[in-house]
Amino acid sequence: MSNSSVGSLSSSLLSSSSSSSVDRIEFGSNSVCADTGCAPDQGEAVKIVRGHGKVNKTPQVRIMAFGDSLTAGYRTTFQEYTPYAATVEAEAAAAGLDGVKVEEWGLPGEITEAMTHRIDEALEMAGLPVYDIAIILGGTNDLARRIPPADVNANLAQIHAKCHAAGILTTVALGIPEHYQMHKFGGTFATARAEVNHFLESELAASTDGNVIYLSLDDAVTYFDADGLKRHDAELFWAGIHFTAAGYERIGKFVFDALLQRGLLSQP
Repeated sequence: MSNSSVGSLSSSLLSSSSSSSVDRIEFGSNSVCADTGCAPDQGEAVKIVRGHGKVNKTPQVRIMAFGDSLTAGYRTTFQEYTPYAATVEAEAAAAGLDGVKVEEWGLPGEITEAMTHRIDEALEMAGLPVYDIAIILGGTNDLARRIPPADVNANLAQIHAKCHAAGILTTVALGIPEHYQMHKFGGTFATARAEVNHFLESELAASTDGNVIYLSLDDAVTYFDADGLKRHDAELFWAGIHFTAAGYERIGKFVFDALLQRGLLSQP
């Protein structure tokens, strides 16, 4: 990317976020967004550090939120982002845990194979101290493209393993959420989603000594139930395949509560 392109994109990003102020833009390399135009750039990893991500040089609990557009908090257009990471940090501050810092590494459109490469760069760019917790959410783009669940499972397992190898003690595997187009895919997407989530819960998390935690987003935002579509939830929490601001905030509160209940946000 040329310097002029970087400057242009930086100016655009810094002036376009209406829901959360952007503090700085950090560019990496060797990572390509795999979606159809919703990515901020074609060819470079981008870390957007918003108002919630003002990095305390000595945070007592440092958390990475890593994933695709659902981690970035993408809503409807590129200018609208409400990352769940912002709510996790805000909830921690409201609870008196001011030393909890959450840094968002969401890249819209990315598939898990690309994530296995970007995680290396992200961990290197993040510097020290090493994250205490990494929250990983990926796979929706893979399944929409009919990438086999077995491949998604292997990629997600590799991402978690790389985080642990870098010294991160705990990783959180967020399950792939439902979305409004599940019925359009027939049983294909739903079956594949269930297979990946089963792997995350019953194999990846179950095979560790507690350093991988599985959280089902169905417990936070449920699009379908036994009787079909839940209209209230759909209108309040969904904006197409992505979530509304209320949906991302609900996920953030759910994640915060889960971390707090497990004693992962305690400060020395």
